Amino acid sequence: MSRPFRALFTLHSFTFTLLFRLSVAALGWAAASYIRGSAPHWPNHLLADFPGLPIDLSEERLDGFIALTPLVGSEWRRLAARGVVGCRLDTWNGGQQGVYIDVPRFEEEALAALRAAGCKRLARTNALKEVKRPGVLTVPFTPGPDGSRELARSLLAMPLHKVPDGLALADDYAAAAVISHFLAAGRQPPQIAVLTNRQLPIHFEHPVLAFEVDIEELAGRAVAVLQRRILGDIASGHIELVAAQRVM
Repeated sequence: MSRPFRALFTLHSFTFTLLFRLSVAALGWAAASYIRGSAPHWPNHLLADFPGLPIDLSEERLDGFIALTPLVGSEWRRLAARGVVGCRLDTWNGGQQGVYIDVPRFEEEALAALRAAGCKRLARTNALKEVKRPGVLTVPFTPGPDGSRELARSLLAMPLHKVPDGLALADDYAAAAVISHFLAAGRQPPQIAVLTNRQLPIHFEHPVLAFEVDIEELAGRAVAVLQRRILGDIASGHIELVAAQRVM
């Protein structure tokens, strides 16, 4: 290719490091990174939120990118109009083309594991509200530190006989926050089935049922999808799902 390959990254430094290394090694193209600035756009970002990216676009230095953060739909169309191919890498949200952690499958397997562990009052968050789970309580949750604390507080505020004894969570930081708040209140935390990261697992103050995601696998798959899209080997809108593996 006449122009260099570059990749779009967020502040997730561990993922950035893996993707950067794999991008260069697998494709042999020049690679650069764009770190999200302090722009207020959330949760969906604009290209202008990434210093240096608009200039590189205008000077046609970009062939493709891997987005670790959601972009406004019009920005994807703007990139496509310039012939720039994008690949999204995230937990499943039914969004743009790319590689996603298979959260619907995780949630189904997590709830089954909680039932097998003897949990009777099951709950999950509203991350997959379009997927119906009869008999399972759906609790509101907004990703991020504030949302994690609010989730913990909302569970603690429930009447004791209604507090879930089993909780499926696709957010390891939220799981840690729930456990921490329950223990600080002198309460027994619910049994939590949680999506974790193989490369950088966090510490939980109470045992959990862990379902592990291999970030290196995600990174490698994203690089391969991006390469195939740029070369025209797969169609626009292509999506691949990566399953989490239960840690026994």
